[in-house]
Formats: sequence, structure tokens, C-alpha cells
Amino acid sequence: MKKDVLLKVFTLVVASCLISCSNDDQKIQEGDNSVNIKSYSSQIEEAKALALPVDEINSIPNNIKEKRAAAVILSNYVSIKDSLYSLDISKEEAQKIGIDADLYISILEDLNNSNRAIKEARLQGKKISLPNVKEEYKEYRQSLQVQQAHTRSGNNGRN
Repeated sequence: MKKDVLLKVFTLVVASCLISCSNDDQKIQEGDNSVNIKSYSSQIEEAKALALPVDEINSIPNNIKEKRAAAVILSNYVSIKDSLYSLDISKEEAQKIGIDADLYISILEDLNNSNRAIKEARLQGKKISLPNVKEEYKEYRQSLQVQQAHTRSGNNGRN
């Protein structure tokens, strides 16, 4: 039961934050809102960026992909305060780094829902340890670099 709660918290917070994309963003204007669309060189690159198996990429709606990409960027601003997660960037600052206001609000709501689940579990006497999202993200990025180094041979990451 304890593992289930920790797994749920980990899944809600960390899994969505363990993705990255170093590709260029393409901005598309839709009315007054701008949406960041990530462009990838292949489905394999997109799968790596979204931390998903390649065969699942086509089944994931674009809005979910966009949210996952935004969550990664925002993971660099998640800290632990008073034994709960805190997002240390304002909506306005997030918009300056390319996060749409609606995505920011949605991710903040997810973080708040995770915090509520953590509080409820603790009230029930369950011990919850929070992974450091920034550190998990760094470890994930390092593992990708190590994998690339092992699969490439002196060609600066290109086949």
C-alpha cells in the first residue's frame, strides 16, 4: 500500500518531468494564444524526448505531448518546501521562457493535486518521501547522454 502511494506520487510528478527536447520550437499562432509545437527529426527522437515507447507516440494526442514538454521545462523550477512540491516560477516568467499560460495553469493544478494526495496519505499515517524532481531530471538527462555515447562512435551524435 505504501508503495502504491509512492508510485502514484512519483508517477504524477516525476514521470511527466523526465522528458526533454533540445530541438527548436515552432510557434503557431491560434487567435491570441501561441502554442509551442516541438519538431523532432524522427519518432525515435520524439519517443526519447517524451520518455515513451516508440509504438505509443502516435497514440498520444498532441495536447498531451505539449503538456509533457512544458512539464519538463517547468521541472527545473520545482522544489520541495515544507515537505511538499512548490513551483518557483510565475506564470508570467513561464510565458517568457515559452510556456503557454494554459499549460502553466494545468501543470500547477497537477502539482497541487499531487500535494493534496501527499497530505492525505500522510494524514492516514503513510510515510511519503518525495523525490527531488530537479535531481531526477538531471539523472535522466545524464542517462540519455551515456546511452548516446555508447551507441555512437565518434560522430558527434549523428549516424
